[in-house]
Amino acid sequence: MRYTMRVSVVYNRRGLTGLAAVEIEVYIDRKQRKYIATGVRIEKHQWDAARLKVVKHIHQENLNLKIGNLLTRIDDWYRDCLRDDHQPHIDALMAYLGRSVKGLTLNAFIRSQWALDKGTLAATTHGKMGAVVDRFDLFGSIPVNGFDHDCLQRYHAHLLTIMQPQSTRNHHKIIDKYLKRAQRQGLVKVNPYADFKKPGTRSRIIYLTTDEINKIREYKGIERLEKVRDLFLFQCLTGMAFADMQALKPGDINDNFIMKPRVKTDKVPQMIPLLEEARQIIDRYKGNAYCLPEISNQRMNGYLQEIATIKGITKKLTSHVGRHTFATVMLEKGLPLETISHILGHASTDTTRVYARILMSKINKDLDRLNILGI
Repeated sequence: MRYTMRVSVVYNRRGLTGLAAVEIEVYIDRKQRKYIATGVRIEKHQWDAARLKVVKHIHQENLNLKIGNLLTRIDDWYRDCLRDDHQPHIDALMAYLGRSVKGLTLNAFIRSQWALDKGTLAATTHGKMGAVVDRFDLFGSIPVNGFDHDCLQRYHAHLLTIMQPQSTRNHHKIIDKYLKRAQRQGLVKVNPYADFKKPGTRSRIIYLTTDEINKIREYKGIERLEKVRDLFLFQCLTGMAFADMQALKPGDINDNFIMKPRVKTDKVPQMIPLLEEARQIIDRYKGNAYCLPEISNQRMNGYLQEIATIKGITKKLTSHVGRHTFATVMLEKGLPLETISHILGHASTDTTRVYARILMSKINKDLDRLNILGI
C-alpha cells in the first residue's frame, strides 16, 4: 500500500517581537497533521527561512544539530513503516519519539516499541513478534490506559477463536512485555498481566543419553544422513543452536575456541570450547565458505528422524535436542551452571537453570529406583 508523509521545519512566529519556537510539521496521507516541538526558541533574525537553519546564535551549531537529529528520527520511523507495510499514524510517531499524546492508543504505542526493538532482535524473531502485534490490532483500538482486566479477558477470548490455549501464551507474553514498558514510561497505571496466569506450559525438554549419542555416532550409510549425523553430533559437542552452527565460518575459530555472537540476539557473545571430535567434524568439510554442510532446519529434523528410526531411538529428534543434550551432559560431568550458560549464549543463568532441574529430577528417580536411603 502507498503512504505519503511530508515533513517541514517551520519558524512559528505568532508575535511581531520576542522569541518563537522552531517546530517540525508532519503531514501524513493528507489527513493527519502535527506540529512537533524541537525545543528550540529563537528571535526572528536568527532563523534563515531559505536554508531552514538557526543563524547568528551563540549555540547555533548545537541547535541545528538538535533539529537535524529529530528530523532523522522521524525519517527513520517513516522508512520502517514503509518497509514493514505498516500504515503511518501520528500517535505511533509521537510514541516512537517518546512524546505523550492525548488519545494515544495502546496499539500505536506497542507498534512503535516493536519498531524500536528491531535493532536488538534477529529478523525472524522480530517478524514473529510483528505477527502478534498485527493480531492485537485486529482485536480493536484500545486507549493506552484502557487495557484492564476485563479487556485482557476479552483479548484472551479473541485469541481462542483462532488458536489453541497453549498457543496464546506467546501472544500474551509479548503484549505483557510492552505493557510493562508502557507502565515504566508512566503511560499505564496498572498492568492486568500482574495477576493473570498465562495458559500453557513449557514443553518437556528432550535430551539424549550417552548410549543414544553413541548410536547416532555409529550410523553409517546414506551420505545425506551422514552429514546430518555430523551436524547433530557437532551440536551435542558445542551446544550451538542451529542458526549459529549454520552461520559458523573459519574466521570464528580462534585456537581451541569458537568465538562469535549469537545469530538470535546479535549481541550476546559466545566462547565455546572446541572439543577434539567437534574439530574433526569441521576438518571433514574444509574448503567451503562455512565450516559445516548447509541445510534447512526442517530438512535436518526430517533426516534426524530417519536416523532415529534406523538406530532404534524412540525420542523425537530435532536439531535443538543436540543443544539440550550438550547442556545436560555437561552438567552431569560437573561443569558449573554459569559456564554452561555462557557457552550457550544465554543472557541469564535463569534460562539455563531448567537443565539443572532436569538433572535433579533424574537423580531423584535414580535414587528411588535403586532404593538408596543412606550409606
